[in-house]
Amino acid sequence: MNTETVENEVVKEEPERTMGPASSSPNGPSKREDNVHLNGIDNVQSNKKAITPTKSTDNTSIWKNLMIISFGTMGAMASYDMLRYVETSLNSAEGLGAASLAANYTSLILSAMFIPTLLTKKIGSKWSLVGSMILFNFFSAAHFYPTFETLIPGALLMGIGYGLIHPCSNSYVTQLAHSYANLNGVEISKVVHYFFGIFLFIVFMARIWGNLVSSLVLTPSDGEATFNASLRTCGGYYCNEDLKTHKSYNASYGDNPDSPTSSKAYILYGTSIATDIASTILVAILLEDRRELKKVDGKEENACHHALATLRLMKQPKLLLVILITVFMGLIESYMSGDYTKAFVTCSLGIHHVGFVVICYGVCASVFSYIWGWMVKCTGRIPVFLLAALIDVVAVFAMVNWKPDPDQIVVFYVLSGVWGVADAVWRPQLYALYGFLFPDTKEAAFGNLEVWQSVGLVIGYVWHDYLCTYSKLYIMLVVLAAAMIGYLIVEYRLWSSNRKTKSEESNTHL
Repeated sequence: MNTETVENEVVKEEPERTMGPASSSPNGPSKREDNVHLNGIDNVQSNKKAITPTKSTDNTSIWKNLMIISFGTMGAMASYDMLRYVETSLNSAEGLGAASLAANYTSLILSAMFIPTLLTKKIGSKWSLVGSMILFNFFSAAHFYPTFETLIPGALLMGIGYGLIHPCSNSYVTQLAHSYANLNGVEISKVVHYFFGIFLFIVFMARIWGNLVSSLVLTPSDGEATFNASLRTCGGYYCNEDLKTHKSYNASYGDNPDSPTSSKAYILYGTSIATDIASTILVAILLEDRRELKKVDGKEENACHHALATLRLMKQPKLLLVILITVFMGLIESYMSGDYTKAFVTCSLGIHHVGFVVICYGVCASVFSYIWGWMVKCTGRIPVFLLAALIDVVAVFAMVNWKPDPDQIVVFYVLSGVWGVADAVWRPQLYALYGFLFPDTKEAAFGNLEVWQSVGLVIGYVWHDYLCTYSKLYIMLVVLAAAMIGYLIVEYRLWSSNRKTKSEESNTHL
C-alpha cells in the first residue's frame, strides 16, 4: 500500500470512527488496515502537538525575550556610559568632548522624531534595535583617533542609534506585555507596568556598571603619576581657559590616564566596543522577531504622522508653559555629565573618581524616585516640585561657594547625591505630568518631552567651553525660576478648571 493510499484511508475512515464502530464491510476492516489507520491518526496528532505550543511554553518564551532585550539594552547603554561621563575630561582639548556630546544629542532629536516609526515598520523592532546597537560602536571606535573629523561623525551616527534604541525596545516590551496578557487573561495595563518595571530596573543598572568599569580601568597603577590642577581653578570658578594649555588636558600627553591617548584610555575604548558587540550578538541571535504595525484610522502609521503630531502639540499653551522645566531637566543632566565631573571631580581628585561619584548620583536618583512617588500620593505634585527646586537652589549655591578639597572627598559624593535626589523628582514626575496634561495625545506629548530635554542637553554641551562653571549655575537658576513660574501657572489653571467643573456639577444637581 503506497503513501497516497494510506493518507486516503486515514481521511476516509476517521469520521466513521468518531461516529461508532461501523465499518465499510460486513466483516469490518482488516487488521492491517486498522493498524495503518491507527498509525496515521497517531502521526497526525503527534504532528499537531509538535506545532502547537503550550501555554507554559509561550510564557517561558515571553520571559526569555524580556530578559534578553533588558540585558541587551543595558549592555549597549553601559558601553555608552563608560565614555559619556568622562568625555569632557578625556577630550577637553579645543572642547572636542563637549562638541561630540552636543552633536550626539542634536542627531538624537532628529532621529527620535522621524526614524523609529519608519524603520520598525520596515524591518521590525528587533532588527531596528540591532541596527541602533551597531551605530553605538562608531562613537566608541572614533576615540582611538579623537579628532573633530572622526569623533563628530561618530557622535552623529551614535545619536541616530540613541534615538532608536529606546523607542524600539519600548515597542518590543509592549508587544511582549500584550502577548502575556492575552495568553493569561490578565489586565493589559497591569502587565505593561510590571514588564516595564523589570525592563527599566535592569536598563538603569547600565549607569552603575558603565561608570564602575570606567573608574576601575582609569585608576592609576601604583607609582603612576596623576594630575590635580591648582585647586583655585577647580569648582564653581573653574573656567576652561585657565587650563587650556595644561599638558594633562592635551591629547599629546599620553602617559597620564586623563589623556585620550593613554594605554588605560585605549583599554576603556576597547571594553566599550566589546560590551556593545556582545549585546548586539545577544539580541541578534537569541531575541525572537515579533513584528507589529501600529495603525491610525485604518492606515499604517508613518514617521511624518508622529513628527507632525509632535509639532502640532507645541501650539498648546499647556505645553508652552512646561517647556522650560523640561529644558531645565536637560541642563542639569548635561551639567552633571559634563561640568561637575570635570570642574569638580577630575580637576580635584582625578578622572578615576568620576565613575564612583556618578554611581552615587545614580543610586540616590533611583532610591528617591520611589520616595518622591510616595510623597506625591500623600501631598500632591506642587509641594514635591517646590521641594525639588529648593534642593537645586541649595546645591547650586553650595557648588559656587565651596572650594574643592581632596581631603574632603565625602563632600564630592554628597553634592552628587543631592543633585540625584532632585533629579529623581524631575524625570519621573515630568513624565507623569505630561501624561496627565495630554491624556489623548500621549505619544506626541512624550515626543515633545524627549525633544525639549535633548534641547537642554545640547545647550549645556554647547556652552560647556565658553562659560565658567559659576556662570552656568547662575543661568540655570534663572531658568529654574522661570520654569517654576510656568509650572505653577499650569497647576493654577488645572485647579481653576476643576473648581469650575465642580461648581457647574453642584448647580446642575440643585
